[in-house]
Amino acid sequence: SSYASSKGFVSWGLEVSRRPFLLAMFCQCWGDTASSGAHIVGTEMDAAPVEVKKASPIPAEVFEVVFHKTAVQSKIGLEVDKHSGDNVKILIVREGLVAVYNQAARSSGKPSIKSGDEIIDVNGIIGNPLAMVDAIAKSKDLRLKILRH
Repeated sequence: SSYASSKGFVSWGLEVSRRPFLLAMFCQCWGDTASSGAHIVGTEMDAAPVEVKKASPIPAEVFEVVFHKTAVQSKIGLEVDKHSGDNVKILIVREGLVAVYNQAARSSGKPSIKSGDEIIDVNGIIGNPLAMVDAIAKSKDLRLKILRH
């Protein structure tokens, strides 16, 4: 519910003042205490202008992993999105070479491959996700560069 007041517009219990740098706090109340359902829980006060600073970017991490497919273990074990830009985005890690690598990586302190990571290079192929996925499927030896944001 919402209504117009002398100070501004009230919707979902918040009033937006027409005067700059003024703030009024309201809460939405239920029951028969007031027909409008809004009560003041704070008072108007001059608000100092807020300086907005751009957050520093979180450094990205790139690491390289080498896989060798065998007759026993030929599946890489990744569900990916090959239509999300210039890279191949990892959606899900399943059973396969990546899961085996992740177990070893955890015990040795190396970064594991996880959902949200992006494959940025497959055997020297960059910027072409369809070709990268094709190389992952067909190549016996893989050198992957992984980007973590």
